[in-house]
Amino acid sequence: MELDYAKGCLWLDVLFMVSTPTVINGVVYVGAGGHSLFPTIGPVYMAALNATTGAEIWCVVTYPTVGFSGDNSNQPFAPTVVGDIIYHPCYMGVAARSAKNGSLIWHKWLGFQVFSSVLYMDDPFGPKLYVGSDSYSITCLDAKNGDTLSVYTTGAQVVSSPAVYDGMIYVGSCDGCVYCLGNSPTYSPRIVAWCDWKEAYVGENIIVHNRLLPGLPGEKLILTLTKPDGTRVNVNATTDQKGWVHFSFTVDIAGPWTWTVWYEGRDKGYI
Repeated sequence: MELDYAKGCLWLDVLFMVSTPTVINGVVYVGAGGHSLFPTIGPVYMAALNATTGAEIWCVVTYPTVGFSGDNSNQPFAPTVVGDIIYHPCYMGVAARSAKNGSLIWHKWLGFQVFSSVLYMDDPFGPKLYVGSDSYSITCLDAKNGDTLSVYTTGAQVVSSPAVYDGMIYVGSCDGCVYCLGNSPTYSPRIVAWCDWKEAYVGENIIVHNRLLPGLPGEKLILTLTKPDGTRVNVNATTDQKGWVHFSFTVDIAGPWTWTVWYEGRDKGYI
């Protein structure tokens, strides 16, 4: 297969190193910076380009010009784009920026060089970021504000970017090892449920509101209805992204009804 150069070069300065691009919804997000011969000289940029034409949508400086310092703090790394937010290493730390205009949302100073791209991982306990560094460790940050949640120490620098599979984090280290990291905090889920009707007519539709806390998504809740004649009916539904389920049923027999919402639960590891 031959590459077709008909589109030409979209965006390039021969003095810049360009990161692996991230392409989402017709927009190319890419980091660039550092001299091609002396990576530690020159500013670092983050840019958004039109994927079809290469036209620049926005471009911001993420780290200013520096002299030769002997480190790799201003090398560009592939951005991680989640929704309207870009996460990327940014001189001794990690930054979050608006994907719409590149404006800074927060920057977390870690005090050491960050070598890898940022891994984003969402779970019921909140979104998290994982990144390796030269401090012989992998750091877990709160994606909402950059707060440090935990640090795992390895035997050498962590240069590789972390990967996730089946709720586990995998990362390579310069000590020659690949680490598999997991964090399965224990929690006691509970259901908050209520019904706005205390009395109803035959043929009326009733709604029972429920939320599975701590906001667990994709879990099955069961509504058990006991009718006045003693028969029972089970209705299944799956929680939404915030743990909500709204059951509805129609009253077809006059008399006292009872309802119970329950959750069987299942073993699942959350990072």
